[in-house]
Amino acid sequence: MNKFAPIAEMLRSSSIGNWYAEKNATDRKVILAIVSLCLISTIYLAAWKPLLEYREAQTLRYERAQSLVDWITLNDNALQASSQNKSQSPQQKSLIPLVTASANQMQLKLNRLQPEQDGSVSISLQNQSFDQALRWIVDLETNSRLLIDRISIDRTENVGLVNVQLRIQ
Repeated sequence: MNKFAPIAEMLRSSSIGNWYAEKNATDRKVILAIVSLCLISTIYLAAWKPLLEYREAQTLRYERAQSLVDWITLNDNALQASSQNKSQSPQQKSLIPLVTASANQMQLKLNRLQPEQDGSVSISLQNQSFDQALRWIVDLETNSRLLIDRISIDRTENVGLVNVQLRIQ
């Protein structure tokens, strides 16, 4: 016995089955073609198209990941050198004691001392003597052999006192 026989019998006895049975053979073929087209379109739009789009997205994701792996492989030496430079942060750590010792020697008060990611150190002095600050900056460059990357000196309301922001390497 056919498994679909009860379903087919139910369709024939329904109002849609009666309506379909009253149509001539040509109309039945057209109706079957339209229903088949609608069913195929529904299956395509509901299942097949999303699967294709997902596959394309995953293929693109794979290709991007593969190109990243290729780039890392090609630039492995540069990446290793970069990681070794980052691990050489003792120079950055040794800058801070050097700067503070030099400032104490010149009797300057450091308001802010902040290490930067690139190994440099940002320093801020406020209300300090212009002459002492200038001597200290020259001392950092000549005796300590530090490179001053950026400097900003602003005068204050008090004569002879300045605010200094600088970054050293």
